[in-house]
Parts: sequence; C-alpha cells; structure tokens
Amino acid sequence: GTRPWSALDRALSNPNARQVYFMTDGWPNYWRNGSTSRTVSHYVNQNNSRTDLTKIHTINAGPNQSWLQDFSSRGGGTYKRV
Repeated sequence: GTRPWSALDRALSNPNARQVYFMTDGWPNYWRNGSTSRTVSHYVNQNNSRTDLTKIHTINAGPNQSWLQDFSSRGGGTYKRV
C-alpha cells in the first residue's frame, strides 16, 4: 500500500502543472473520501475547477485496477499498465 494523496494534492494545486503522471500499485493504504469512485471524483472535480486543466495520466504498476483507467479517462490522460 501507498499514501499518494498528498503528492497528488500538491501536483494539482500547482497552477503551472499541465500533466500529472500518477504511478501506483493501485492499493493505497486508504481512500480519499472513503472509496475509489469518490476518490476519483474528488480529483476530477479539483482538476475541473482549474482555469487550465491538467491531464492526469495513470501508470498501474500492479494488478489491473479499473479505477485507474477511470481516473485517467476522466482526467483527460492515458492509462498504462506495467
């Protein structure tokens, strides 16, 4: 498990960020707002409130995680499983 949320918060709060590459095993120690769907919605909404959207790319370094595909799709980025 990982704790990726503070780094993702920092990346999306940077007004100069145009692309974020989010690499994870897909198994965080906890979910932002309690579930995968609410976590994805939280970050998509945060991104949509920006003047210039940031493309969110996800890199899955573990078993297939559909929430990462959803996150990159809704974040205007790409998904890659390695």
